[in-house]
Amino acid sequence: TRSAYCHSDQGCKKGWMDPQSKGIQTGRCIPYDERRKTCEISAWCPAEEGKDAPRPALLRSAENFTVLIKNNIDFPGHNYTTRNILPDLNVSCTFHKTRNPQCPIFRLGDIFQEAGENFSEVAVQG
Repeated sequence: TRSAYCHSDQGCKKGWMDPQSKGIQTGRCIPYDERRKTCEISAWCPAEEGKDAPRPALLRSAENFTVLIKNNIDFPGHNYTTRNILPDLNVSCTFHKTRNPQCPIFRLGDIFQEAGENFSEVAVQG
């Protein structure tokens, strides 16, 4: 990537990984081609190509997986502590905006639906 181009070792930070790059920098600036240099990386993680992604997705059942969202809030200066999990929580509940709005357990498929996304497509392509 462009952010990996360099002129000297000073332009490459050892141990740093640019979110757009494919690995962790070693701190060395090495030749890329006849005109440019790039920061060397210690590992290479090739980008996945969607054309080989299995359809349907291997983890299509993940649509029914659940996520527990647990929040603890503490304001010691005001002597106030609270949390989103109620003491009488039914641990087998699943969030529903009208039937069960206090339940902190969310089904992945429902999260995607509320976001306007198709879980089956995202499971294949990301």
